[in-house]
Amino acid sequence: MTKIFQPTQNQIKSSNLYVYEAYLNKNYKKKFKNYSQLWNWSVKNPSDFWKSITEFYQVPLTKKKNSKLIKKNIKFWKNNFFFNFQTNYFQLIKKNKSNCLAIHFLGENNYEEKISYRELNLRVNALSSYYRSLAIKKGDVVVGYLPNITDTIIAFLASAKIGAVWSSCSSDFGAQAVIDRFSQLKPKLLIVADHYFYNGKKFEYSKNLRLIRSKIGNPKILNTSYPCKNNRF
Repeated sequence: MTKIFQPTQNQIKSSNLYVYEAYLNKNYKKKFKNYSQLWNWSVKNPSDFWKSITEFYQVPLTKKKNSKLIKKNIKFWKNNFFFNFQTNYFQLIKKNKSNCLAIHFLGENNYEEKISYRELNLRVNALSSYYRSLAIKKGDVVVGYLPNITDTIIAFLASAKIGAVWSSCSSDFGAQAVIDRFSQLKPKLLIVADHYFYNGKKFEYSKNLRLIRSKIGNPKILNTSYPCKNNRF
């Protein structure tokens, strides 16, 4: 069989997988000749594997009483990973105030937007402060009826920062599907955009917003816009 692609040695050595294998060799005294050996080790030693992943990526974990990396069960789907651990997605970005690229958005309207970690932190902090001004607190629900745009990520991270529960659905969901999902959650805030693009076409999707709002507990509404040159500074 002919290979479709063969990475160069420079590409291999600059990959996360290569660096991760070096980390395992240094910290776990494990050396693998190929990917299959690494994969076999990971599935036969899941506790060591997931512990090494959290260390390698510096995932901030808080242990609670009787915490276990894996609480095993004979039925695979009943295994409980990171039992009695806690983490927060915002913790993963708040320490990074660099100008390195955090989000690269390419819209179907041909608009391109690049957000650094520094700007991402500023925008998340600003939105979380606005949440607090609406008396949204830990445990309250914020929902997004949003397309795949930068503001969707920022809204989620701002919710995580203050301990609010986040849920979302795509902007191409019909009104009843949105109601079915969000009515169970009793959200304090609903975030929507003005439109979205699909297959090169622009779709306005807020015509049923009044109906949706009335069926999910009348939360406050926060409007945002699909990114374009006319609504970005």
